[in-house]
Amino acid sequence: MALKAPRPAVGGRVLLAGLWVLGCARVEPPPGTEPDLVPPRVVERYPQHGAVTPGLDEDAYVQFDEPLADPRGAERLLVGSPAGIYEVKPSRSRLRIRPRSGWREGVVYYLRFSPGLADLVRNRTTTAVELLFSTGPEITDTRAEGHLYDRVRVTGIHDGRVLFLGADSVPYTAVSDTGGVFRLPSLPPGEYWVYGFVDQNRDLRLDRDFEPNDSTLMVLEDRAGRADVRLWLTDPDSTPPLLFKVEAVDSLRLALEFDDVLEPDAPLDSVRVSVREQDTGDAWGVKAVRIGLPSSRLPDPGPPADADSTAPVHTDSLVRVAVADSLAAVRLDSLRAPAGREARADPLDRDRPTQFVTVELEQALREGQYGVMAWGFTNLRGLIGGGDTTFVYEPPPDSLAVGEPADSLRMKLPQDSVPAVSPDSVPLAPQPAVSGSRVPPGDGL
Repeated sequence: MALKAPRPAVGGRVLLAGLWVLGCARVEPPPGTEPDLVPPRVVERYPQHGAVTPGLDEDAYVQFDEPLADPRGAERLLVGSPAGIYEVKPSRSRLRIRPRSGWREGVVYYLRFSPGLADLVRNRTTTAVELLFSTGPEITDTRAEGHLYDRVRVTGIHDGRVLFLGADSVPYTAVSDTGGVFRLPSLPPGEYWVYGFVDQNRDLRLDRDFEPNDSTLMVLEDRAGRADVRLWLTDPDSTPPLLFKVEAVDSLRLALEFDDVLEPDAPLDSVRVSVREQDTGDAWGVKAVRIGLPSSRLPDPGPPADADSTAPVHTDSLVRVAVADSLAAVRLDSLRAPAGREARADPLDRDRPTQFVTVELEQALREGQYGVMAWGFTNLRGLIGGGDTTFVYEPPPDSLAVGEPADSLRMKLPQDSVPAVSPDSVPLAPQPAVSGSRVPPGDGL
């Protein structure tokens, strides 16, 4: 019996194969035409920019001059204010937008597609596509803008959420870009509590139990008001800092380590530190206390006596202490910045929080065991704490000069706690700064 040749694939299989090839192919312009290098452009918006449309019931939309490559992916690029879930209904060259719960009456809407919308040949928009309209209030020329910063790392926060809550409780919102910058135009004038947070569960609400956050009060006084808001986000914390370790840097300095990062801007007028030898009960006088890691050398004694006495003196967070028995009663010394410090406007030029405190002693330690008590230190959430512990001091070898930190201390310091260093490997002394944020009473949400 003769064998039959296999029949060629036809019908649906051929059609599917053709569609697969077309789907994988890149759309190219016809031969002889100029290549398309222009991203899609907006040709129509509804409602029009700045329009007041009470009773709005239709979808808002943005019409482009050419088809989009991934219109369904446009929803990922949309940020809408007031906060809520917005549905994007795509077609070839039009994006329709509607809040899932419908348009609210008496509200200013600001809808923003981030850069990245692409046409069929993958030309992408490089600027945001915006819709601004109102369902009642007049559109004003106000602007609220600012930055979200990570207080521990002292860096900008990307994709952080900002909520503006006024008397009407409308949750106007904005999202920070890669540098931590956010902007919200045409916010109705008034007084607002501003909450910045990392929306980890994407529910558009601040969860104080686990999301890093900060808040402050903001006022837009008139129709052309401007507000610059800077928020420093920290993790939630319900426990005060606890002293759990002390090491001797050398015979005249101690490094106190806490279980929590400390606020370097907090006043030190209520700080208490005492050092006592365990065997004899003798108290060691405390000369100075400073938030931060000890430097690799003793503090500079300062300018000579004949130097210009009017020159600014840099004392960092150093404080003088008067010792009564074993308890160091600390008062905050006047903090004068070095020359040129006032001119630095960069908000990132702030002290980086640390878990360490440096204590300078009035007399050198002798070999033995010591007890240390510390109280009055503030963490980033404003909680005050301290504790007590012991350490053993052993005189270093003769080759280790006074003022040089022991290798054991240097090796055990967490990498995140190591400050910036100068070219000669000397840690740079922290500078005092003042935080402008305020914490509202209660939850505020």
